[in-house]
Amino acid sequence: MRSTRPAILAAVVGVVAIVALAAVFLPRLRHHEMGADNDMLAAADVNQGREIAQSCKNCHSFERGEVNEIGPSLYGIVGAKIASRKDFQYSYALQQKGDLRWNVDNLDRWIRNPSGFIPGNRMIFNGLPDPQDRMDLIAYLMTLK
Repeated sequence: MRSTRPAILAAVVGVVAIVALAAVFLPRLRHHEMGADNDMLAAADVNQGREIAQSCKNCHSFERGEVNEIGPSLYGIVGAKIASRKDFQYSYALQQKGDLRWNVDNLDRWIRNPSGFIPGNRMIFNGLPDPQDRMDLIAYLMTLK
């Protein structure tokens, strides 16, 4: 009769190795999937973000109390629920995402590619491809509270 101990030991060692690798690599993979790089956000330039936001002023307002334009006011947007402004008529696609918040990761995904993040939205903007530009813009939006 053959002993099954070596096979069981090998299986246990294999499981432990998989768990150890997952503990090391899954957080890195998840961080990469989220889009927002915390180091890039920490190094973001608020003044550069303010400059980038100038191109958004054709459709959005940024100051407290300003009215919505073609798009909603972006004052206080960071941390707010998506499609939560009561005085703006959002697209059906955005209304369906109202359980999400405009956190850094969602803003990064939205600014990178609005139609890729929420297909069917009405925003006429192709996206901002440069990750540092997005982090600069998000850092500026974070000051609007």
